[in-house]
Amino acid sequence: MGLPILRECANMRFEISFIEQGSYLLVEISGGANMDLLKAMVSDVLQHPRWHPAIPTLVDFRGFSAKGLSSDDVYELSDLCKTLGEHLGTGGCALVMSEELDFGLARMWQMMTEGHVEMPIEIFKDIDEARAWVVR
Repeated sequence: MGLPILRECANMRFEISFIEQGSYLLVEISGGANMDLLKAMVSDVLQHPRWHPAIPTLVDFRGFSAKGLSSDDVYELSDLCKTLGEHLGTGGCALVMSEELDFGLARMWQMMTEGHVEMPIEIFKDIDEARAWVVR
């Protein structure tokens, strides 16, 4: 399984783990929004030793607050994913959000991104529903 990848700064932290049962990557994010760390997360997922183009990813944002993100930041994250395009693969990405603002920003990112990448994207409020979608 290997050690999880962990990154953190003063206000945000993320950890990437491979989940054997279901064969997917789990990204757990906590703290406040930090654009540099969010971009690093995308890069770290693609560099994870267990990542491959067909592996699904579950991104758990329930411990995260997007209050510091602007719509320009969401556009920037979408543009990053569009640039990576085919490198993101086809495994799918499920985001789990707990706050309405965060859910709305995630839906905005989804709408701006999904027509430009092969990777299916779904946004959830319930972790069990997201997990079921990822291991489908």
